Amino acid sequence: MKRGQFFIITGVIVALIIAGLTSIVNYAVTQPEPVKFYDLSEHYEAEATRVIDSGVYSGESEQQIRDKLDNFTINYLEYAQERDPNLELVYIYGDAEKVTIANYRSGSPIMAHGEE
Repeated sequence: MKRGQFFIITGVIVALIIAGLTSIVNYAVTQPEPVKFYDLSEHYEAEATRVIDSGVYSGESEQQIRDKLDNFTINYLEYAQERDPNLELVYIYGDAEKVTIANYRSGSPIMAHGEE
């Protein structure tokens, strides 16, 4: 190999190394837009209150109202999980004598009804 060829090959290799070290790789990582939790919680609270009020106004039993609220909650959770699949729901309501806690994590609800 002649001396001139050696310098040309060395120059090309050095140029490739410098270009590789100084080039900037452009890429974008997209994250799904987070669901606005407050919008969902306020909407759920308003609609759940209407479901309960409707049952009370219609003179339904406490169990019928619970069943309606449970059905509404399951349907609402399906809707909300379309926007955020990781969304889970827990609600607590009651009065001085009774409290109801429902936990809608993965799948069917876990409900507890307590009395004094």
